[in-house]
Amino acid sequence: MTTGIVILNNVKKAINGNTILNNLNLTIPKNSITLIDGYNGSGKSVTLKLIANLYKPTSGKLISNGVVSFAPDQFPISINLTLDEYFNYLKKIYKLPSNSKLISHLVSNFSLKQFLNFKVKNCSKGTRQKINIIQCLVKPADIYILDEPFSGLDKDSIDFLANYLCEIKSKATIIISSHEYDINKKIITHTFDLKSNAFSKQYFNKTTEVTIIDFSNADFEKAIQTLNFSFQITKENENNRAKIIVPFSKTNITLLTLIKNNLTVYKVISKDENLCHL
Repeated sequence: MTTGIVILNNVKKAINGNTILNNLNLTIPKNSITLIDGYNGSGKSVTLKLIANLYKPTSGKLISNGVVSFAPDQFPISINLTLDEYFNYLKKIYKLPSNSKLISHLVSNFSLKQFLNFKVKNCSKGTRQKINIIQCLVKPADIYILDEPFSGLDKDSIDFLANYLCEIKSKATIIISSHEYDINKKIITHTFDLKSNAFSKQYFNKTTEVTIIDFSNADFEKAIQTLNFSFQITKENENNRAKIIVPFSKTNITLLTLIKNNLTVYKVISKDENLCHL
């Protein structure tokens, strides 16, 4: 039998006498990004909470072979702490360094620096969603479960999160629910359809050739501000590296821009556009 990091065998879940899920069979492989798919009310959130061990199966067997971190579809609105206080609390409970580079990286890329002195309960839905995602991703875990993580986020935050999930897939397994088809088709490696109880690997149509350029990220914002076409950026603060993904036709102008700004180019790779298979 195929082994996986998460295994459900004939799982049933009933709540208040109502059967939400029945005969659920699912094996999720390590280092995948799996979409739990289904119509509204089909039990997506219940499935995620089962895998996160927040719910126990009514019957059947569920195995999660690793530490789990969970981001619910709605973050509590009653937290009477500032963002800074809340992130310091996360550092304590997860035993992170006081100057956690990961939290700083996520705060910066989700544009939350200006809100650090705001109380969580007074923040907008979009800001609370960013806090929700951060509390999930900073926990050292083997399995990250996110229920509608892109909901309420601005485009820059969606792009950053999609890229970041692809980055951590090499060392963790990610399970999500999401209605964002354009994002899903770029990052999802597997899909589980609740209606048909079917699990499949994704082979999306990859027609756009892109170039990935790995370079030093010192002052790269200044270097790329003249680029007037769509691109994606990921930063790695710890080793002062960054990657920019550009249309293949824009490779030369991008390289020229980086070199003119004295940035070191380490690697150039041409691929089809599919974020998690680069």
